[in-house]
Formats: sequence, structure tokens, C-alpha cells
Amino acid sequence: MGTNDGVYIITDKHNTIHCSCNTEADVQPFFIRPKLSIDSNVLTPQVQRIPTNITRQYVRVRVRNIGKGLASGCRARLRLTKWNENSLHIDPTDIKNLVWAGGSPEVEIYPNDDVGEVLDVIFSDSDFGTGDKIRAMVSTQQAESNPDISAQDGFGTGEFEVELKVLSKHGSCKSKFFIEVGRNFENLTMHKQRTWFEVMKDRIRNMKYSS
Repeated sequence: MGTNDGVYIITDKHNTIHCSCNTEADVQPFFIRPKLSIDSNVLTPQVQRIPTNITRQYVRVRVRNIGKGLASGCRARLRLTKWNENSLHIDPTDIKNLVWAGGSPEVEIYPNDDVGEVLDVIFSDSDFGTGDKIRAMVSTQQAESNPDISAQDGFGTGEFEVELKVLSKHGSCKSKFFIEVGRNFENLTMHKQRTWFEVMKDRIRNMKYSS
């Protein structure tokens, strides 16, 4: 007997119930599934010229697959968790869909690959701030290709906390980062929020060296 969610229930002559699932997740056994991880080290900001003679600086992170299976359909999202109301053009309730380096909204990440895939998070252009208070933008597909009509993706100066979440067909991972936006387009930085465990680990290490 079939059900709407793809689960089949079969009974034998002893009325024992057996279940079978035809979903994609069932095809990939647990022990060979992918496991995504967002690097804590932010890549050195990359500066490049874009066709309109504007210099653009990207802030990016690397995403790896430390599992055993292919991570397919990988998409990434950004959500604001802390912000300065006076420096925000983004609706804080919006969840922004990011693009990977190269502009694609979706990639595959192979297992045991040290390179992984690079995710665009935020960028700034050398002409930002000339006509408005926007100094940086979230790396959405529209913002990267046409920032002039993407004010809804903009940041003013200040400090912001964001959550990055990467989703694939067989799992997800997330991590929090702090973003600092300066008045100059080159003053754009991001660093990972440290967990309580990481803070305590550093304190113990420092105590050991100071004793």
C-alpha cells in the first residue's frame, strides 16, 4: 500500500509491517552522506575590476564537505541577527539568498575536497556612498549584477551580526559571523563569532602559558 509521502507499507502473512521509502534521502545511506562545514577563517578580501570601471571588494568564506557523499543542490542564505537600525537598508526579517563565487545560486560540493566551494557573502564597490548611505551589499544575484536597483540588499556603516546557512539535499550547516562596514569601500571585514567553548579553550591555553 502506498502513501502520499512516498512510504510504502507492506504486510506479510503474519501481519508484520514492513516500510519502504523511495525518497532520494533513502537512496543515500546515512554512513555515506555529505557533511557540510563553513570555514571559520574568512578569505582575504578579493578586489577586482568590474566592466563599469568600478573596483569591487568581495568578502567570502569557504564551504567544505567533510562527509563521504556528494553534497548536491547546495544553496546558501544570510539572515540578520543583530543590527544597527540607523545603518540598515535591509528589512531585518528578510532571508537573503546568496551566490557562490562565479555567480551561481547552486553548486555541488565533493567529499574530501580541500578546496570546497567559495561563497560570496558581502561586497562593496568603489562608487558606493557617492549618492546615498549604502556602503556594502549582501551578495545576492541581483545585487552583484545590478547594484543600482538593489538598495534592499544594502548596509550602511556599522557592525552587524549575521547567520550563514548552507543547505543541500541531504543536510545543512550554519555559522554566525560579525560584519564591520566602514566609510571607505576597502574597510569591509568579517570574522566568525566565537562560541563559548572556543573562548574557554583560549582562556585555559593562556593560563597555561602564563603560569
